[in-house]
Amino acid sequence: MTAVIAFGPVLLVILAECALWIVCLRVGLRWPHVESVSLRKLLAVMLMTKLGQFCLILALSRLEVPDEQADMVVRSVAVGGLLLIPIFTIIAVFRLSVLQSVKASLPTFIASIIGALLGYLIVGNVTEAFVVSSNSMAPTLLGQRLSDSCSECGEICYSSFADLAFHESGIPTEAICPNFHITESDSVTVDSRSSDRMVAAKYLDPNRWDLIAFRQPDDPSTVYVMRLVGLPGEEVIIRDGTIFANGQRLTPPETLRGIRYMTDDDGHRQWPANWGSPEQPAKLGTDEYFVLGDCSVRSRDSRLWEHGAPGHPPYAVPASYVVGVVTHIYWPISRWRVFR
Repeated sequence: MTAVIAFGPVLLVILAECALWIVCLRVGLRWPHVESVSLRKLLAVMLMTKLGQFCLILALSRLEVPDEQADMVVRSVAVGGLLLIPIFTIIAVFRLSVLQSVKASLPTFIASIIGALLGYLIVGNVTEAFVVSSNSMAPTLLGQRLSDSCSECGEICYSSFADLAFHESGIPTEAICPNFHITESDSVTVDSRSSDRMVAAKYLDPNRWDLIAFRQPDDPSTVYVMRLVGLPGEEVIIRDGTIFANGQRLTPPETLRGIRYMTDDDGHRQWPANWGSPEQPAKLGTDEYFVLGDCSVRSRDSRLWEHGAPGHPPYAVPASYVVGVVTHIYWPISRWRVFR
């Protein structure tokens, strides 16, 4: 059901935009006085244009952009390509000149703008899409990463792409596998697969163990995705890798079997904070949540935050900061997951 609600509006908006695009193209073809325009040719132009634009965006999204200047170049190429593809498609199908094709394509940009507005108004109020930018939620969610073989179980394990410099210097770093084994990795390779892209449902109320998208308490312009473990009114303590809420031991779902959450129990990690430890319990208000990353050794989550939202302690995610509940990984296809 969550898949229908999440992707149904997207499909309806796409179909509506495609139908309007065809109508606008038919109107545009009257400017260069193109006669005998069949529905088959209109459909062919629309499908070829949309497929070309999709392939362009897909190709550009897979590029590794090293700096802001390169990012601007990629964005410029994307805009130019999106504008030129329909023009050259019309030339190919209707045998028009460049100027005639430009005239014919102009109304179709109106359809694209209306489609974008419909997407924002309809889809944007139901769901929101995000791209994983780090590996604090590995192995559940994966961003750019390094991979190796787990020394305990032989499964593929992941470490942060940001650790590449350490590996090149011969310094091993901590990696995590699907069984939540934490091992030191020193023979990694760069994993070239795409970062996970996910959908968060804005209409769902968050439950314990959900993945939630939320605005970072000390920087609301940044959205994080982590696992909700502490609910409003609870006192959260992490002891021996296990979470306790109001003194009761919590049992993670089967998908998290083997996971262990850490605190800086002996001070050797030199964390800026240690919320949720027995020495610093996290006491939540009536509208506050406590969140953790699945890759506990590398996640900057509620345990480590030094500054909170106005009127809230550093470790708390205010309910008003929650964007939605993550329900699916939709890309890449090989990583398709349904969480709720």
